[in-house]
Amino acid sequence: AERRKRMKALKSIISATMLVFVASSVFAAGSTDLTGQANVQGTCSFNAAAYTMDFGNLDPAAGGDVTASATIDFTCANGTAYTIDNIAGARTMAGVTVPADLLPYTIAAFANTGTGSGVLQSVTLNGTVLGTSYDIASGLRAQAYQEVITININP
Repeated sequence: AERRKRMKALKSIISATMLVFVASSVFAAGSTDLTGQANVQGTCSFNAAAYTMDFGNLDPAAGGDVTASATIDFTCANGTAYTIDNIAGARTMAGVTVPADLLPYTIAAFANTGTGSGVLQSVTLNGTVLGTSYDIASGLRAQAYQEVITININP
């Protein structure tokens, strides 16, 4: 009977030990890390599809230099360095009716680099047509003249 008691006690101890072992392996805890991440792109865009520098009606009899300007609006992501194509310098508008007729003009230098602020920014382009380019003595044909310039802004 004593032996039976000991065996029963030993069985209880073994059962309790196994229960603790099984319970600890079934309920074992673990951990891992989750990293949230994103990359905000440095982008820039113009706020209109096209802009116009209109010199208006040029009177060959009156002559005289004529100036015009165009304000280009754009937005770049905050902190984004940008460069606008440098279109300053001597330019030429071609005749709409007779494209071989050319009217020279200039666009003045402008600040074409900077850093975006996340809000609307502007750059003003100033142009000049010299009176000697269209006055009566120049012999320039009366017609509309134009040049389309593609301007890019790059972050």
